[in-house]
Amino acid sequence: MRIPLDTRLEELYDIPHTISFVIRKKIQVDNFNELPKEKRPTVKMMWESSPEEIDRFLERVYGKNEDTTTDVLITDIEG
Repeated sequence: MRIPLDTRLEELYDIPHTISFVIRKKIQVDNFNELPKEKRPTVKMMWESSPEEIDRFLERVYGKNEDTTTDVLITDIEG
């Protein structure tokens, strides 16, 4: 079976990523593109880096958020 987009691919299992992976990655890239240009990862980093590497990059650019906990108080009192 030949894939019309790339004649080097002989079989479907030669395709490196599933369609769902590409869709999720495209959504992630679109979200990164909403960041200011100077603070977004490079295109290469978006597509080829691990999630941990991207997290480290974003922590370095935006600073690590020290206070990530939130207190929520739920009471039975209405009003």
